Amino acid sequence: MSDVISTEPKNSHSAPPPAAESPVEVFAVYGVEPEIQAYAMAKYSRSSLSMKESLREITAQKAEKQQDSALKDAQRQDLDTLYDLPPLSSGVS
Repeated sequence: MSDVISTEPKNSHSAPPPAAESPVEVFAVYGVEPEIQAYAMAKYSRSSLSMKESLREITAQKAEKQQDSALKDAQRQDLDTLYDLPPLSSGVS
């Protein structure tokens, strides 16, 4: 499972940033294969979405894919069970 941590700077002794500057957010993505990390960064860099929004979208896509996969597996099991039934006897001898 991948985890995303978002932190904001916590400098209690420094002055707040000037009004023109926005706060800096730092993201750490770990527990994810390098290919997935590369996909996430490429999606973010080519999108108008923020990093948080991009990660939420990727997470939603992954959850949908897992749900579809689980549904297909359940359907396959149902079919396997159906075909494993013994033949019905008609009672004719």
